[in-house]
Amino acid sequence: MDFNLRALCAARALDASDALRLDQVVGHRFEFRSGITMAVDIASCSAACLIEDNLPNILKSLTGWARVYRYSDGECVTWHILALSEADDGTPVVNRIDLDQPLPASRRSPSAAASIAGLRQMTLEEASDWLIALSERWTSLRGQKAILQQPKLLRPAQPRIVVTGSPTVGGFPIAQHVYAMGRVLGADIKFLNASSFRDTRQRIFDETNLHGGIVIVTGNPHLNAGLMPSDLVEGRVYECNTTGTDLVSEIRTAIELLVEEFENTASDSVAEDEVLMRLMLRPMISHSKIGQYNHCSREEVLLTVKARRQNLRRADELLTQNAEKFLSTQESDKFFLWKAHNEGPEFFLNPKVIATIYDFLGMTLATAHAV
Repeated sequence: MDFNLRALCAARALDASDALRLDQVVGHRFEFRSGITMAVDIASCSAACLIEDNLPNILKSLTGWARVYRYSDGECVTWHILALSEADDGTPVVNRIDLDQPLPASRRSPSAAASIAGLRQMTLEEASDWLIALSERWTSLRGQKAILQQPKLLRPAQPRIVVTGSPTVGGFPIAQHVYAMGRVLGADIKFLNASSFRDTRQRIFDETNLHGGIVIVTGNPHLNAGLMPSDLVEGRVYECNTTGTDLVSEIRTAIELLVEEFENTASDSVAEDEVLMRLMLRPMISHSKIGQYNHCSREEVLLTVKARRQNLRRADELLTQNAEKFLSTQESDKFFLWKAHNEGPEFFLNPKVIATIYDFLGMTLATAHAV
């Protein structure tokens, strides 16, 4: 889960009211705790970062972080602090703060202060590309490295996908890149170096619990979808036969489609159900959709789940399971209630169990209105 974009999107988005000023950052120490504690003093900020339009919101990532990467390349210690946020139009984005920290003179020397080397607000597509590149580089780093993440509750099932072809295509290490894509996109990848059709097919058949397959035909014209078990052929086997960046893009699209198809058919863990419920409940609390006179459509309830690329089908099932029709003569213990309208049911939170909802979200009445 260290590089999984979907898990990152399960974090609570930063609130605009949580912004930090530069003077609240420079000259201060920040601690990151998740099992272990890592701390860093920030001494300065590069001039190039000061022109960032969304500076206060991005700086808030230091306290509202979702993931922290720290590693050494032998010359300095690099930090990347990531947090989920929202653009002005409500689209989810990923804030990234890059810190450069000089290496201590010796093991006994105190840690030096770091400087802010970069501030960036990335779309989910840009964040995906960046995470894939970092994941690929991570395996080759020889210095100290560590990753912290929060929340830790999301442990979604992943589709097992077999990819076969040449490990290197045109001098590009395609196998290494495919593994990195799997770590970010949420797929359990098994790369098999291609040989003869018969031998490759036998090794694929030795694999178990396969959800899909990808055949890299480039450089291996004797390979095709017939390598795969018959139960995978129907819509879950992809042939990729382009070159260069087009090949990388083609493989990535195939992985994304297989992951999406898997999520639409698999039942994920209780941990994911909790995340999805939070993603539906928090916006309704924030917009005061409580009681029969403050309601919204099913699409609006599911909007945050969809925007963060979570399991929309499962969220829709959870909404149905945790909702019932509102009757003024009857009390309900469901989180969601609905009333019939011309364009379909309109949903609102059940005021009778609002204290239970706050408790589920880890909120109090005071913090609920600040979400």
